[in-house]
Amino acid sequence: MSVEDRKSIDFISYNQSLGLVTLTISDPIDWISDPNHHIVLLQEKIESYLTFIESQEFLSRYPQYKGFPLRIEVVGKFPLSKYAGEFFKYAEGFVTDAGIAFSFRLFHKEF
Repeated sequence: MSVEDRKSIDFISYNQSLGLVTLTISDPIDWISDPNHHIVLLQEKIESYLTFIESQEFLSRYPQYKGFPLRIEVVGKFPLSKYAGEFFKYAEGFVTDAGIAFSFRLFHKEF
């Protein structure tokens, strides 16, 4: 599962100390090959996550998280380019307007 599969939720996790539920988008695509297509994939995936949340499907599957704050987090394999950073600023505004936190995190593999 990744940004390329817009019909699936990649990961859902709960941070008990923060009381925060995070829906993670896995993004293994670089920003050099085709940045415009990459943006389209991310936009579609984010919209899919928002629909999942706003349609109440999220709560029907995970009723234990009712009332908890939500965050959509994109975990990328590659750092954001300037162009990608601009998209993320736009996406953050769109997502936070829906009452959901939004973030990007660079994946760091630990051994």
